[in-house]
Amino acid sequence: MFNILKSFGRSDSPVSLFMNKQVFAILLFASANAAVNPYKNIFGVDVIGLQEIYYSLVILLSGVIITFFSIYFGMRSDKEGSFVKYIIICSICGVFGNITLYVWPNEYTYFLANCLLLPVFCVLNSLIFGYAAAKRNVDGSDNAHNENAALRSTYSMGYWV
Repeated sequence: MFNILKSFGRSDSPVSLFMNKQVFAILLFASANAAVNPYKNIFGVDVIGLQEIYYSLVILLSGVIITFFSIYFGMRSDKEGSFVKYIIICSICGVFGNITLYVWPNEYTYFLANCLLLPVFCVLNSLIFGYAAAKRNVDGSDNAHNENAALRSTYSMGYWV
């Protein structure tokens, strides 16, 4: 046990790969998405009463918004060299989007949350991976493939947990 605790400080240990803030953030993001995404259609169609055509338009618009904000936030964070501001913005959008749907479940809040707030939250995935890559470039880490594998496996684990 003591050897495991000592290895937290070393960047080359397998334990330290899974015990950093990027991996923890991607685990939380994946778990949040896994908990909410499968029920978007049930909530929209069955609970709120949207017609299937309106639900499909919401999802289409949501995909367009995710693509736009992924490109925009990615370009801005690369230019500024700061991912943290955009990560916080995306996280706040996710919290407000889900709280809004919980407190006021109607067609308008469903549209607002799923076409503006929650798509911005989904951009968090690419920002976390970009932040990890930028941090790796600054630190000059030699085990980039191990760090990428840790992030990907943690993302998959978030859907399982």
